[in-house]
Amino acid sequence: MQRPRAISRLSLVLLILGLSAVGGLLDNPWGRPLPVAPHLLRMDPVLTGWILLVVGAFYCATTLVCAFALWRMRPWAPAAYLSFVVSITIYMVAFIYLVRLLHPLWLALLFVVLLVWGLNLGWRIVQGCFIPAANRQWDRPRT
Repeated sequence: MQRPRAISRLSLVLLILGLSAVGGLLDNPWGRPLPVAPHLLRMDPVLTGWILLVVGAFYCATTLVCAFALWRMRPWAPAAYLSFVVSITIYMVAFIYLVRLLHPLWLALLFVVLLVWGLNLGWRIVQGCFIPAANRQWDRPRT
């Protein structure tokens, strides 16, 4: 099967995100407090670091698996993309809850809107290449 250009680009973006997540995991202060001002954390700095390490490892793994599945045009690529969406959602919710960096509400909402827009764009690319139009129940007109 010929790989569409949009799938190639999406898989390369996911590969870059996955490799940057690997860098973040390697730079994590293992067992030491998170290097963030303590008044910005909702929990103990060491516990916050471990929680972000675990959800970051899940995000990293699903991102790299999804990039591989899309690049190789595996039939389970849509499921891999959905697992990537779940993992990035868990990571972002955990980070926004544990580290209070996005203090103005409008800034947090803008971030969430841009994230949802990007994930929806990626899903439309995956859906258009892997799921036949006849099987897309959500695209069918209602009778």
